[in-house]
Amino acid sequence: MKYKGIVSAALAIALFMLTGIPTLAGGYTAYVVNNPNPADRLHLRSVPRTDAASLGKYYNGTPVTVLADDNSGWVKVRIGEDAGGAEGYIQKRYLAVGDDCASVKPAFPLYQATSSGWDLYSFPRVYDNVGRTFGVENIEVLGIAENWWHVRIREHTGYLRADALAIVSNPNPDDRLSLHEKPQTGAAALGEYYNGTIVRLVSIYQNGWVSVEIGSLEGCMESRYLSMNPWNETVVVVIPTVKVKTPGGGVILRENRVRKPNSLGLGTYDNGTLVQVLGASETWRHVLVDGKAGFMMTEYLNPKRPYNAQANIGCG
Repeated sequence: MKYKGIVSAALAIALFMLTGIPTLAGGYTAYVVNNPNPADRLHLRSVPRTDAASLGKYYNGTPVTVLADDNSGWVKVRIGEDAGGAEGYIQKRYLAVGDDCASVKPAFPLYQATSSGWDLYSFPRVYDNVGRTFGVENIEVLGIAENWWHVRIREHTGYLRADALAIVSNPNPDDRLSLHEKPQTGAAALGEYYNGTIVRLVSIYQNGWVSVEIGSLEGCMESRYLSMNPWNETVVVVIPTVKVKTPGGGVILRENRVRKPNSLGLGTYDNGTLVQVLGASETWRHVLVDGKAGFMMTEYLNPKRPYNAQANIGCG
């Protein structure tokens, strides 16, 4: 699966941008994945050969620790900081170091979880003991192993089962996928979501629908328009980035404006703040900003992309 577009996780490489060439414990040097084509993902190989087994595919911007370099064109690396990390071999020409790290735009998805019970495995094996269980956390998807997501939650790295998350994947990237109150096309729509939006799978219905969570919002989507096999499938990410533009003193990010009109304010953001738009309703946008998922009024964002409740007929 290849991804186009940029799903912001700027905090993940802030250390590189600020410090140039960071040296880690043990004297190792930190790099970041840097594919020339940001739609590609970089293989982590079991041995230093292009035909060797792949241990995972990693997004641009993923931090990598180089453990050994024999000047063969391959380096032994580690991805992840603790027991849930992965070690293998990467072609060095696809890594950036030092000042070059700042020019690499991170392409790995960020999911802001608002529910509990995220089981983080130390290895991509079902029979492995669960290392930790997390509640409300930001989940950074660093890469994908077969049937697993390799993720970072706070300072911990590990694996989530592939059936924990899915990605909105309309065949036509210009479409948006409707989130409905009930598992049927005639049910009220809670919003329309762009390709590349990560959702949590809550339950699967027998009629081709699934119950999902996007931040604090829960609803139903048609499963045929979700990528549930990240290892083999292709998704074109089209999540737009817009700016806060208001004549007042800032825009409030609301926790759940769709179901709770007076929901908790998660923060106030000034003019010029960059915001990623996951989805849209008639007067609100479901956004990701500063590592938080919530809702902002459309009139305070620029540019404004039109909302059309019929725009994705046939896609839920």
